[in-house]
Amino acid sequence: MDQTDDYGVPRRSNADIERVAEALHAKIAGTGNPMPRITNLDKFIEETPALQGITIVVRPDNEMGNAEARAFPKAKSIHIKKSIREQIEANVPRSTMTLFHELAHLLLGHPAPAARLQAGNLLKSFRSASESAEHQAKYFAACALMPTHIVMACLDPVQLAAKCGVSKESAQYRFAEVKSRNAKKPELPFAELIESVRSAKPVTFTSTRPTEQQVAWSTLDAIPGDDPNVYRRTRTNYRVKYSDFKRTTDLGWTIEQGVVVSDLDRRTR
Repeated sequence: MDQTDDYGVPRRSNADIERVAEALHAKIAGTGNPMPRITNLDKFIEETPALQGITIVVRPDNEMGNAEARAFPKAKSIHIKKSIREQIEANVPRSTMTLFHELAHLLLGHPAPAARLQAGNLLKSFRSASESAEHQAKYFAACALMPTHIVMACLDPVQLAAKCGVSKESAQYRFAEVKSRNAKKPELPFAELIESVRSAKPVTFTSTRPTEQQVAWSTLDAIPGDDPNVYRRTRTNYRVKYSDFKRTTDLGWTIEQGVVVSDLDRRTR
């Protein structure tokens, strides 16, 4: 599969994907426990009732090309590089994430063959994340390895990464997403709220110079059919939203060394 390939699947919300993924986690690890380390991949698949019927086919690295693993939903099988299997059994975080990414294609009922590429798969600019097989698989893998209850029990991403056996970057994104979603907003007493509104100073703009956000946005390509003031696409074909600058969302984006990078792109590193 070419690096830019992604394919459409029935729409699923992140909440629905998270529910399925966390149910799998509970069946394998139980409530409150991290996913067990996989020291023997065949034994893990065979002894996990929720994964019964799935076959792992280990192939020489040179036969797989640049695909680390490939899921075949109709056959309920995953073809995986020999080196990736070895890394899974050595608890290498990215390779474990790759396994659950491919399992997601099978467990979510994706209809077409799919591969996890070494550089990370990209989303087509015209397809929403909720209808993207790649987004669904990525999000499923993160939720299965880092369920909400474990994230909430951790003090920071470093603790989360160590507890769940994932990369620090994956832990940072999942930690930020779950914590922000569950954060309680402080409520001011009504009288104080009214006073704060009355005393607020109007915003004044002292310069018409474009902001860094505006300059970066102007470098992106427009998407046919979309308002370019709202949506554009990055050089790696991720769809981003202007108002989601520096936000951890499916359409979020930031600036790294003068280049626009989508939040989804950063999650695949």
